[in-house]
Amino acid sequence: MASGQVSSMDIEVFISYSHNDEALKKELENHLSSLKRQGLISTWYDRKIGAGEEWKGQIDSHLNSAQIILLLVSSDFMASDYCIDIEMIRALERQEFGQAHVIPIILRPVDWQDAPFGKLQALPTNAEPIISRKWGCRDEAFVDVAKGIRSVVESLNSTRDSSLNGHAVNKNIELIIVDKMHRGDYDTISDAISAAAPGSRIMVRSGMYDEGLIIDKPLEIEGDGNLGDVVIRAEGKAAISFRTAKGMISNLVLNQMGGGDFYCVDIQQGLLELNRCDITSHSRACVAIHGKAYPKLKGNRIHDAKFGGIIVYENGQGLIEDNDIFRNDLSGITIEEAGNPTVRGNRIHDCVLHGINIWKNGQGLIEKNDIFGNSISGITIEEAGNPIIYDNKIHDGDSVGIDVRKNGQGLIEENNIFGNTNPGIMIDEAGKPTVRGNRIHDGDSVGIYVKESGQGLIEKNDIFGNISGIWIDVAGNPTVRGNRIHDCRSDGILVLKNGQGLIEKNDIFGNNYSGIEILESSCPIVRGNRINRNSLYAICAHGNWAGIIENNDLRDNKYGAWFIQDNSKNAFKRSGNQE
Repeated sequence: MASGQVSSMDIEVFISYSHNDEALKKELENHLSSLKRQGLISTWYDRKIGAGEEWKGQIDSHLNSAQIILLLVSSDFMASDYCIDIEMIRALERQEFGQAHVIPIILRPVDWQDAPFGKLQALPTNAEPIISRKWGCRDEAFVDVAKGIRSVVESLNSTRDSSLNGHAVNKNIELIIVDKMHRGDYDTISDAISAAAPGSRIMVRSGMYDEGLIIDKPLEIEGDGNLGDVVIRAEGKAAISFRTAKGMISNLVLNQMGGGDFYCVDIQQGLLELNRCDITSHSRACVAIHGKAYPKLKGNRIHDAKFGGIIVYENGQGLIEDNDIFRNDLSGITIEEAGNPTVRGNRIHDCVLHGINIWKNGQGLIEKNDIFGNSISGITIEEAGNPIIYDNKIHDGDSVGIDVRKNGQGLIEENNIFGNTNPGIMIDEAGKPTVRGNRIHDGDSVGIYVKESGQGLIEKNDIFGNISGIWIDVAGNPTVRGNRIHDCRSDGILVLKNGQGLIEKNDIFGNNYSGIEILESSCPIVRGNRINRNSLYAICAHGNWAGIIENNDLRDNKYGAWFIQDNSKNAFKRSGNQE
């Protein structure tokens, strides 16, 4: 991955455009360079997707995280089904919920006023197209656009700086005090919500509040004092049921006590900022995100839930960042049914099943998390789950680091996977991920185990210090290309029980047994590898096996290039190897 990363300080600008307008898009980017150098914005568009990356997941992720979305309008844009039916529709949804600012930029003359974005204020000034004789030159039009975008950026930054996180509250916002000791405006939070005007701020003083809150208007609710001073307990209902476009909740202890089938925090729509809360549940998950909701969860403790920490489903999205998610009875996070969140920088640990479980067409960007000590897997991908797993630490689990199975897919890139009891990565039951650029090391089992018709591309990984580097077993059939597989406690690669696969251009060295061992009717293609300095043979083969072994460098192994059992000598083809 790595393309399109955005810092925490700038504003991300997503550019939706037709590739036929590539030249005009580049001119626009040049005119935005001053904003970029000042660290005010970063831009993202689909050309930033690297080779092999999952393009739809990347586009969806950035479309859902951008604060400004530019629609570069032309006849080609209007004719593009993807631009109009996917990118534009999602952009307008996010604008409606107050999650993004959408700006049409009219590149070339076209009939656009009756389009769904036709009521938005467009650039350049008076929606005069960039390509128009009314501008002295094209640069003049782009300068007008850049100034309009700068104005929006400054407005967004001003709003952000004056938010509640900085405790600089707009004097026009109504402040309501809730106090169990009868020293405020109301004794219960529910009464305060009923009476509050939209946009009000509710400050809750210390106490135990036995109630469930239904938030059906934009509000900010904050606990006074230290975390733990304000506790909301709900039995037979959700502690928080969020049903509005926008809101903020912070510094509360939220506990669903059981008494039915309820989430502790049920986010059904809109953008809820849920910050610095302690959340537990004795019924269903601590937090549910669904119905195209796009919340931001940051700095929370989410733990000890009977049925999982966070569940994202039914097109739920959002940003889950810098939370401590632990000791949940099922998974720390479950993503399913087209859920597509960004999960970034969390500690996810000591869960009874999975750290993260992605299945039933779940997606998402999972990056820079510390995932450890979970009992079944750090991450499981199954049943057409298709996430991007990037730059995480996945370690010291009681079983598998990442398990991809039952037609699971996904891009697994540049992660550090180590110290797990079972394989660092397991691919089985027709799983088919792309595994690229990871460090998979020092586990108590195999680095990568491909079995039961597992497939996928295993490319440019550094695999070392495990019992074996890679096992291909029970009709597994991956492509293993360009990896460093070394210093394992037995073989570099073991192919057995009808295992297949293309093993190509790898550097396999320093392993305690042979570089590659093949047995039990297996039939791999081994081509163009460097297999050197292993403690037994370069290639060791037993039993009734077949395959092609060609153009490999098999020199400098302790006992030579080959050990091939007599009954298999005629069952394979070898040529062009250096011995």
